[in-house]
Amino acid sequence: MSNPTSTSLRVVIVHLCALRLARISLRSMLDGSIARQSADPRYKQADICVAVATPTGLITPIIKNVGSKGLASISAETKSLASKAREGKLKPEEYQGGTFTVSNLGMYGISQFTAIINPPQSCILAIGSTESKLVLAPEEERGFKESKVMKVTLSSDHRTVDGAVAAQWLKAFKEYMEQPLTFML
Repeated sequence: MSNPTSTSLRVVIVHLCALRLARISLRSMLDGSIARQSADPRYKQADICVAVATPTGLITPIIKNVGSKGLASISAETKSLASKAREGKLKPEEYQGGTFTVSNLGMYGISQFTAIINPPQSCILAIGSTESKLVLAPEEERGFKESKVMKVTLSSDHRTVDGAVAAQWLKAFKEYMEQPLTFML
């Protein structure tokens, strides 16, 4: 079993990477995909929701205008909103709306799941746990190596985000997760 502290750290890193990538790429994804809805003000900025389990059920507080914030600000706001959600102190404007949700069940040992989009949002990213796998590595003496693998699933509403555009976003997410320093610097 993995160390809870390292698991928690991985969860935070994955969330921050997903939020940071959303900050970088959601605008371009939406610009390319919903020109037909360009008059709709909901899609002018990236308002990213984070799924939070509470004693009364799941709620998705919103980190507004993520594109204008840095990692430290996103992290602090996420922690604050999650705490308010668990205490039942969120105001309606703090959880109604949004354009994209990040949901993580990896901390419960769930390796993969499909999340359902909460309208009016366009996408939801379902993040599973990281697992150690043996992968082929011809450059290694033994011919294989241990690698950490994480499964994610992106559900997108094709009325607002074309599937091909969502696939391009998911490809970019994969690339950033494999080389996180490329966008954290």
